[in-house]
Amino acid sequence: MRETAERIRNVLFITALIVSGYFALFGGRYTTADLIRIQREMRSESEALAGVEAEIETLRSEIDSLRSDDVALERRAREAYGLIRDGEILLRFVPAGEEARAEQ
Repeated sequence: MRETAERIRNVLFITALIVSGYFALFGGRYTTADLIRIQREMRSESEALAGVEAEIETLRSEIDSLRSDDVALERRAREAYGLIRDGEILLRFVPAGEEARAEQ
């Protein structure tokens, strides 16, 4: 009788472990696979955010430079809009194969 009760107790304990293990892996609102995927996505998004923040910092420093440094502002205007001073000649170099587009 004691052996039977102990055997039943062991079977119930093992069954409870299996059920709780299954629930831990696949039950509830999010499965363990979902949590792992979400953590991976969070790492990826954090890296992307760090890249965007670095780009923002670069742009802020460029804005500060353009606001405070007339030489930097002139250089930027010359590069972006092809501006020249009186008496200067603007030369544009076109890579081979793009002559047709440059003429339009």
